[in-house]
Amino acid sequence: LLSLAGFHLYIYQQLFTIRSVFKNPVLSALHCVDAGRIVPFWSSETDEAPVDMELSFISQGHVYEYGFSLFHGAVLTESLALDNHIVFTRTGDQIRPGKVYEKFMPERMNIRIRSNCLFCTLLSCMDIPAILEMIRPFEYYFSHGISYYFDFVEHLKLWENSREEKTVYRLLEKSEALNYALEHMRILGIPVENVIYEHGIPKIGYRIRSPRTGRFLVHYACISEFSNGTIKLLSVFEEIFLLMKRGGTLVIDNISNDVHPAVTKYMVNLFQQEANENAQLIFTTYDTSILNNRQFRRDEV
Repeated sequence: LLSLAGFHLYIYQQLFTIRSVFKNPVLSALHCVDAGRIVPFWSSETDEAPVDMELSFISQGHVYEYGFSLFHGAVLTESLALDNHIVFTRTGDQIRPGKVYEKFMPERMNIRIRSNCLFCTLLSCMDIPAILEMIRPFEYYFSHGISYYFDFVEHLKLWENSREEKTVYRLLEKSEALNYALEHMRILGIPVENVIYEHGIPKIGYRIRSPRTGRFLVHYACISEFSNGTIKLLSVFEEIFLLMKRGGTLVIDNISNDVHPAVTKYMVNLFQQEANENAQLIFTTYDTSILNNRQFRRDEV
């Protein structure tokens, strides 16, 4: 999944500003620790081999196929297809538009492109209606269409406040997302009630039974007092809520970490329900019980 994030980052930092990169915790972490460089995983026999990466995705009703190959930071090849029509192919600095698009780009093809730049960056700058109509859903996917949850980000001290506090502050600003998260956590048997501010500190209300009176009480505790699993669910359910509305892909590294297998199945079921037409889930897991032919087709694993 880090390779997907690295692919995403390489495109993202060329299409958008560095300031935008730091708004995404995962891309920001990759950028800061220099893990965003796309290099072969093993260096013994692959130092002289290019890295090939390609992604097929749907954005705003269109099917895109985009990929490139890199060698020591230079773009060797690049290609983009939209709805089974080639937009362009690239070899080195030579660009060949597809038949549907050659009438829009012939006079632009003599422009020399730096070896470390993607041609899609140039397309995004062209003030040609047909090109803009094609490139805007492409840009939207890489700016809003991919969300991440990586546990390792939790431990990188890149922010003034902890990730957990930021999760709650963000949820408090989005009441619909907060209610969605709390509702599904209650369905899973986690007795959360609400989230409040107390002296500027976000606290979660947790329903408990008094051992003395037998009555149910709501105990408010700082977010730092709750388990990693509870915090993870708050964050993941927020992302699910937003993706169900706008569409896109949620990438989760080790989805089963810190949660019960039944919770993993519940989250997967949310994406597999018939009502979901916009959101996709990609995840890794060590819990093989979820990888069965009742839950997934063979080609989905």
